[in-house]
Amino acid sequence: MSGRNPRAIAPAAIDTPADWLLTPDHRGTTPITEIECTTCLDGPGPLCDEPTATAWCLAHARHASHDTFRRITTDFHRAVLTPHTPGG
Repeated sequence: MSGRNPRAIAPAAIDTPADWLLTPDHRGTTPITEIECTTCLDGPGPLCDEPTATAWCLAHARHASHDTFRRITTDFHRAVLTPHTPGG
């Protein structure tokens, strides 16, 4: 497997004289944190704040004696088309 994303558009496929810029997208939600116990795969679901995720892990460790967790943080980005400047 080549490791390439089959849905990615090759730069040559964009036929307009423009540049793309990848920027953080703050129009929606803040980053979302998901916590999952690696022993039983239990978790509280998506959370938007770190203190709640930490509290869930500590409570789960206390009640289930499981001590290893996976944290997945999702944040959002947007590709923005910027006009091409001749000579620049």
